[in-house]
Amino acid sequence: MNSERQLDNVGRSVSLLRDAFRAAIGRLMQDGGQLQNVSREQLLSATAAEKERLAWYFENDGVTEHDLALYDEVMLDYWSRLMDCLSANQVETSLESCLHMLLR
Repeated sequence: MNSERQLDNVGRSVSLLRDAFRAAIGRLMQDGGQLQNVSREQLLSATAAEKERLAWYFENDGVTEHDLALYDEVMLDYWSRLMDCLSANQVETSLESCLHMLLR
């Protein structure tokens, strides 16, 4: 299920959640480098840090309370889809290409 479709999609809410996910992935790569070894707790911790970092934008650019309630679910959905892409047996599968495909 694509939990992003449940968002209210007011203002820049979807793009802000995507930005938070992309930044969290970048942080995880800097911290350990192997995304396949990242636990659910580590992912949610990284995405929570991004949510806190972007709090002003979330409050002022259309992220609703409903969207915030779905935040972790959306992040886990993005994560699942990213892992599926990275584990695909395609020749040109890279983190950047998977993120681009996922978050376009």
